[in-house]
Amino acid sequence: MKMKLNKTLIKEVLYCGVLSTLLLFPSRLSAQKANVTQNDVEVFEIRKNKLDNLGAASISQVDHEEIENVNSIDPSNSFFGLLNGLQVYQNNGFAGQRSASLLIRGRSSLQDNSILVLVDGFERRLDDLTTMDIEKVQVLKDAAAVAIYGQRGANGVLLVTTKRGGREGMNVNVKYDVGVSQAFRMPDMLNAADYARAVNEALYYDGLPMKYTAHEIAAYEEGNAYSLYPNVDWANELLNKSGTVSNLNVEFDGGGKNVKYYVGISHQGEKGLLSHDRSEEDIYTALEYDRLGFRSNLDIDLTKSTLLRLNIGGNIVQNTRGGKSPDDIFGEIYGTPSAAMPVKTANGIWEVQIFIVIIP
Repeated sequence: MKMKLNKTLIKEVLYCGVLSTLLLFPSRLSAQKANVTQNDVEVFEIRKNKLDNLGAASISQVDHEEIENVNSIDPSNSFFGLLNGLQVYQNNGFAGQRSASLLIRGRSSLQDNSILVLVDGFERRLDDLTTMDIEKVQVLKDAAAVAIYGQRGANGVLLVTTKRGGREGMNVNVKYDVGVSQAFRMPDMLNAADYARAVNEALYYDGLPMKYTAHEIAAYEEGNAYSLYPNVDWANELLNKSGTVSNLNVEFDGGGKNVKYYVGISHQGEKGLLSHDRSEEDIYTALEYDRLGFRSNLDIDLTKSTLLRLNIGGNIVQNTRGGKSPDDIFGEIYGTPSAAMPVKTANGIWEVQIFIVIIP
């Protein structure tokens, strides 16, 4: 196919599942001046992240104003309830592990149901962004909208567009959020005496001899011989009363005649509910998360027909935790009886023995 095109035609490389080259008209160039047919115009008028003509009504969108109103340090959790067709499932609430699972049109298989996430046209992790970096988010749901992404977009596509600078002066935006996290629906654990009675009752109905005598149960209740008859609330020993969450974002955007810029600096800090292991004096084992992030988007007009876009971003992450996972620690909190062992012996020695109860 031969076309007579003038020199203002722009060539731009986009990433859409596979690398492809598209020819795009500048806004000031009309199809009539380029001497092309209407069919050719339909191809060339594709714009990056402009998907109005791709689907009938299966594209939902949310802008940054609504996203920033959600008090969440993780972008994936901030989408909850904002986008039609997007299902958000938070996996857990541990510090640094709050990323949600995202589904479009539910689960289509018993294996991989992950959706395709494109940030400024490239496949990226949402965890690398902050909510303040995002300009808008689009969800593509039906077959017509995701067709250009091939098999990779079979489970749906999430398009994320980050912020860019303006033409006038410099704007500075500072946002700081702080919150307190607390455990809820914690079960009421049995004390040592009630635990001993429950074990004896279970053995009685199984026709087995009692494990604890009346003297031992009384000793657990009195608490005078703590080393021999301990009564430990393990949840109180291993968990803090509350945790803290902080999120600081500083944005600079602006530009001049030939350059536009956006710069975002962020810090996220979180202290979880798991407390420091006091038996480890040289090692800090509390559950904490700190992340320092940076993002810079530059638009530079090299010539009248050439626009250079640079997107730069990175994060420095420090995730502090003990030798065991939070799931294992909570399993031990729920599975260790109050009468198992003292936290510390009368001589000031930390108790490290393993206690296993086997009920016949």
